[in-house]
Amino acid sequence: MGVRRALPSHGPVIYDVAALVRQRLGFHERRVTRVLAALQNGAHTTWDIVEALFPNRTPLDTFLAVSEVIGHLDLLELEGRIEGEGENGMIRWRLSEADRTRPTGRG
Repeated sequence: MGVRRALPSHGPVIYDVAALVRQRLGFHERRVTRVLAALQNGAHTTWDIVEALFPNRTPLDTFLAVSEVIGHLDLLELEGRIEGEGENGMIRWRLSEADRTRPTGRG
């Protein structure tokens, strides 16, 4: 988009917006890789994945951890990379058939 600067609601002015976008996308790519690895290693529920990714979180950070994992699960489900099956009000996640044979990286 050719943005030269961004004025966030908090923090300093961002002059290299493209670099910040690359940094944030890279972070989320790494987090998705960790979610997929947790599923491959036996995690089945959202809570299992939260525990795998954030084992040392504080009680205050639990909401943020759960929210982040849900966001990544939603993305992976939309991409067809994982499937969820609900039972008794709980969703159990698994890799999609196509993703079971693919390495955990996204490419």
